[in-house]
Amino acid sequence: MVHRRELLKTGAGLLLAAPIRIPLRLLTGVTGATTEAPDVIAETGIAAASELINAAQANARHARAIDLDSTIMIRRLSEAWAANPRPLFGMTRSDIAILVEALARDRGMAVVYRGWHDHRANGDIHHVLYGNPDVIAAMQREFTSARGAFGRVLGRHVAELASVGPRPASINFTVETSGRPPRQARFVTWAVAPMGTAAA
Repeated sequence: MVHRRELLKTGAGLLLAAPIRIPLRLLTGVTGATTEAPDVIAETGIAAASELINAAQANARHARAIDLDSTIMIRRLSEAWAANPRPLFGMTRSDIAILVEALARDRGMAVVYRGWHDHRANGDIHHVLYGNPDVIAAMQREFTSARGAFGRVLGRHVAELASVGPRPASINFTVETSGRPPRQARFVTWAVAPMGTAAA
């Protein structure tokens, strides 16, 4: 059996463009704590990826949809986080999320948000969200009113989802839509952040 550390050593990194520097932001409700806006990635081929990236531009340091090779992505993330761990929000397949979360923990970071999204045959979307209870409650309301456009809702909230918050909570709900399920009907969203600025 391959040990997790050996698997991570072989790599899985992230193709990030040259970083854009932004001022540090004061975290709401945490006196004296600051964090940078997260980087955001979305896997091409996921129906909501473009919506997420377009909406995240205003709330992220860097955001783009990319073709993910898990080995390359984890290797590059490992190298980058060894020197400078920083918040990252993603929309990917679940196998990518598992690797990123394992690497984040090895680098002293925490998983601060998880979302599971399942398109049903009748067009409905079932969501399970785990994170800051205030933020995910607001997202439930916005998902319901936005119907199928939940990529835009996620994009508006990436900075909150990838930062410190109160004790995480879980919520699950189904949103009725009139659309047909995409080819990639199941995927996940997630956020990791350095322990100094994140609630485990």
